[in-house]
Amino acid sequence: MQARVVEPELLDGLPEGHPDACRNRADLRRLNNLMGNYRWLRRSLLRILRPGESVVEPGAGDGHFATRHLRSASTGDAGAPDFAYTGIDLWSRPETLPPAFSWEQADVLRYPLWSRHNVVVVNLLLHQFTDTELRRFGEAMRPHARILLANETARGPLRLWLARAAFLLGLNHVSRHDALVSVRAGFRGGELPALLGLEPADGWEVSVHTTALGAYRLAAKRRETP
Repeated sequence: MQARVVEPELLDGLPEGHPDACRNRADLRRLNNLMGNYRWLRRSLLRILRPGESVVEPGAGDGHFATRHLRSASTGDAGAPDFAYTGIDLWSRPETLPPAFSWEQADVLRYPLWSRHNVVVVNLLLHQFTDTELRRFGEAMRPHARILLANETARGPLRLWLARAAFLLGLNHVSRHDALVSVRAGFRGGELPALLGLEPADGWEVSVHTTALGAYRLAAKRRETP
């Protein structure tokens, strides 16, 4: 497939409470569950997260990942979160978000508090950014992060076919349109870590893989000097 093509998604033009926006969020939850995205993020996070660290989720949407998958997560045996969590999104704070978790209603690309967080978890957001915006995001986040986990869309003919076939799942028109846009703006190979500036020379250990159902998964960890 050709180079990335970043186009507006229909969801971005809908008010927060619009029925089509709410339906799209429900469709996204179904797709994330089907593709195993939430499970991969949670499993990968708890494998490397340390007690007391601060997790930030840019583009947290309706807070589903934090509410359903991090509410009872723990790095130890306590059975309750022993880390800080902050979600960032243009949408307002979800009513279901646990009180101990923080929320910032803000534009991710203008968020000024990256220095407060050392673990970044992002799901299906970065493909919406142009290459220039991804470089800006990397420059803001990278100096403070120890860990970055990103689940995104993989780009390619087969993935585009899968996105077209998603109508079989009963997705609404917003979800069907945005699925195709997401694939065209997705990533291949080492594109995303390169755009984010996650260079091995700067101490970053990077792993990238794609799944049969079209997920592009990046796990990056900064090596620590003795």
